[in-house]
Amino acid sequence: MQMKLDSSGNLYPAITTSKYPQIFRITVMMVTAVDPDFLKQAVRETLPFFSAFHVMIKKKCFWYYLEDTDKMPEIKKLINGTIQPFQKTGLQFRFLYEKNCIHLEVFHALTDGVGAIHFLHAVCYRYCQIAYPKILQSEVLERRYGLNGMNQVQDAYQKVKNKKGNFWNLLKQRRAFQIQEPKKKDNRPTTFTAKMALPELKRVSKKYQATICELLTAVCLFGLWQEYKEKAVHSGRMFRICVPVNLRPFFQKETEKNFFTCISVEIDPGKMYTLESLMTEVKRQFQQKCTTEYLQERISEQIAGQRTIVSRYAPLSLKNWFLNRIYRFNGYSTMVLSNMGKICPNNEFIPYI
Repeated sequence: MQMKLDSSGNLYPAITTSKYPQIFRITVMMVTAVDPDFLKQAVRETLPFFSAFHVMIKKKCFWYYLEDTDKMPEIKKLINGTIQPFQKTGLQFRFLYEKNCIHLEVFHALTDGVGAIHFLHAVCYRYCQIAYPKILQSEVLERRYGLNGMNQVQDAYQKVKNKKGNFWNLLKQRRAFQIQEPKKKDNRPTTFTAKMALPELKRVSKKYQATICELLTAVCLFGLWQEYKEKAVHSGRMFRICVPVNLRPFFQKETEKNFFTCISVEIDPGKMYTLESLMTEVKRQFQQKCTTEYLQERISEQIAGQRTIVSRYAPLSLKNWFLNRIYRFNGYSTMVLSNMGKICPNNEFIPYI
């Protein structure tokens, strides 16, 4: 079977570079150390339910497309934390393990975080069945958690009833301030990690009557304003944080492909702020933009770009060049903040995950 990439997925092959491979990693922590043989068996037995993943990306004259394959993904021990690009002739996802962690790495052209979580949870449930045979029989798992019904590979963007959009509206936004970060010797971007306790995040969010995503957005903007306000004012650009939003609950659509769009939360660096005033502004923008009407308008603009004559009949190489140039030039955001929200295993598996 062959199928096109979804309306978001078309972007990622065009903008992928060795430094920014457009791959994300999601991790599940098991209670005990991961058994590699159990993991391989779990992946092999779960994969048939997820045809959105069991594909290879191929080229046609005008578009990329996905083609079924019988290949198995890489399943290996994590050696270092660096995400490596996938081979163009192979599957575009892999499983890694270390100690009690199972990692799923996915090329964003296949799916978004929600689709990847469904897949990773299903693999972990099957792993638990193999490791602890008395939990649930396979057929019970498939029936109770709808694995047979999860194989939804529609381009949900095209299923949303939308008004006529204008693709060029996406390009009219004022450019965002860009951080010029120091590079390592190998020219890779600098990376750092910070951890925060969830109970403390919840306590502070409750204090401001905000969600955790709103709190983190406000904190990031406050940090940008404190650190870079003079440079941003001099450049004449806004601080803008791009926040991906899962569209499934807004439009009652189910798909294992990408189905998200981004809202932009922005502030003028020339104004004065406290964290409290920023929280108020961030909450206002979230409330304004996380609505069905606003998100539908965003989808309409996105789809409109794919319905032009140039988009339909221009060679793939020309389309890729255009998408890459627009993506690099636009300077759409200063930062991207991805928050997957509350994620819990199903009840039978809570003692093991």
